Amino acid sequence: MKLLSRRQPLSTESPSDSTLTPAVPDDIESGLAPFPLADEYALTIHFCLSQHGLDNDQMRVSVRPVGSTPGGLDIYAGFVKVLRWTPPVRALVVQMPWVERRIERRLRQTGLLQYSQFGGLWFRSPGQLAHELPRH
Repeated sequence: MKLLSRRQPLSTESPSDSTLTPAVPDDIESGLAPFPLADEYALTIHFCLSQHGLDNDQMRVSVRPVGSTPGGLDIYAGFVKVLRWTPPVRALVVQMPWVERRIERRLRQTGLLQYSQFGGLWFRSPGQLAHELPRH
């Protein structure tokens, strides 16, 4: 079955003329600001650590780019600063390989690894906590 349509030539009085359409400003904003990848990584890492019973007063998470791949993707690493040596923090440090795999699995679910790579977690403990170090 063939559909027939009739096209009329455009004239200057035609409503489809570009001069009659209202001007759309180029600076329309959606109200959504871009969210940096480092913040997405930090939220994901913080979420995984909070599932192990850690609070903000025990550890601090920060993420920053540490390099780039040959393909041009940024590599992000998570830096975890121990603020207090508590039993949940000690348990987390002992289970770190398992926790890091869990974080990587969660990152794959978010889709962040399509745009960047995860360089792992780094732990740091301030000097004033040296007297609180866990004993074996």
